[in-house]
Amino acid sequence: MKVALLSREFPPEVYGGAGVHVEYLARELAALVDLGVHCFGTPRESPLVAGTYQPWDALAGGGPHRSALRTMSVDLAMAAGVEGCDLVHSHTWYANFAGHLAKLLYDVPHVATTHSLEPLRPWKAEQLGGGYALSSFCERTGLEHADAVIAVSRQMRDDVLRAYPAVDPERVVVIHNGIDPEEYAPDHGRDVLDAYGIDPQRPSVVFVGRITRQKGLVHLLQAAPAIAPEAQLVLCAGAPDTPEIAAEVRALVEGVRARRGGVVWIEVGEQRYKWVARHKYKYESSLNTTNAQRNLNMQAGGADVVSLAHKHFVDYHAKQAGGRKVCYIRCGTYKIWDDYGQAIGGHKGEIGVPIVIFYPDRHKVVGFDDLEDGLLHLRALRGGKVIGKTA
Repeated sequence: MKVALLSREFPPEVYGGAGVHVEYLARELAALVDLGVHCFGTPRESPLVAGTYQPWDALAGGGPHRSALRTMSVDLAMAAGVEGCDLVHSHTWYANFAGHLAKLLYDVPHVATTHSLEPLRPWKAEQLGGGYALSSFCERTGLEHADAVIAVSRQMRDDVLRAYPAVDPERVVVIHNGIDPEEYAPDHGRDVLDAYGIDPQRPSVVFVGRITRQKGLVHLLQAAPAIAPEAQLVLCAGAPDTPEIAAEVRALVEGVRARRGGVVWIEVGEQRYKWVARHKYKYESSLNTTNAQRNLNMQAGGADVVSLAHKHFVDYHAKQAGGRKVCYIRCGTYKIWDDYGQAIGGHKGEIGVPIVIFYPDRHKVVGFDDLEDGLLHLRALRGGKVIGKTA
């Protein structure tokens, strides 16, 4: 059986629990079926990935609703890319619509896994504006017409049936998320605890999750003054959904620190990362192994990351240089005109500059083809503060 797994996220572009689930699910399914992962974003090196898809250029630009439109454009391309599969399996509203379209186009079963539900996330209007109506439409259409719906918990199954009464209960099954128990084995080392000042002898209240409305972090912080004073509050907070909620949470954390102390905030912004948004060699998009590239390497000095404007997608490799590990990122700068068009038309081409964010401690690279999307992510990491201008 040839199965297409449809997802917004797949390593290295993973930002939430659904992406982690898809990563491990794909690995296990590949041993049982002919599996191909179809995901949003840049090309991947994984042999499991059968297709990657980018939003339409015509939908670039500001306005929160455009994010939903860009998602739908990816879904259209994804539906075209899964032709020949015997079954499609979509995850979250981002890919549910692609699964539904594939079902209609190729008369194949569509299985949809629910990790969260749009009707239960009204705060997303803050993120998407009118696009929230589109995200709700995509999810409702996909789930109501799916041949099977997988809920990742019993509570999620109940939520599906309440939110979408048109869904046949017989088609909704519970399959819990899974992880690799060897990879997620207990670690009794103290280096991370010591680095962040966490006392293993004190009781801890620990939050792990993204800074987003549905995770309840705001409510936890509001209740924090009532937590026993001998307990420390450890917040392992991931990327915020919006600059607004990032600022709200930051203010609440500072308020809790002032009232009771004992707060440890491990935020994404504190994990070491670098961002690259440059293309300093005019009219060059392929530096290859020229002198220009070698000069760029030498000019990097003590930087942890060297950007090579070389390929049309993001990748990286690490090597030892001067006794330290240096990561060379190929950051996908591109030209609007292709080389042939320039040759016959005499145009030098318009340089497009994406952003690459590298997390050295996690050996993870996140790339944004749309400069504004990358800047939005960085502003969120830095609590809404403007982080700089691009040339």
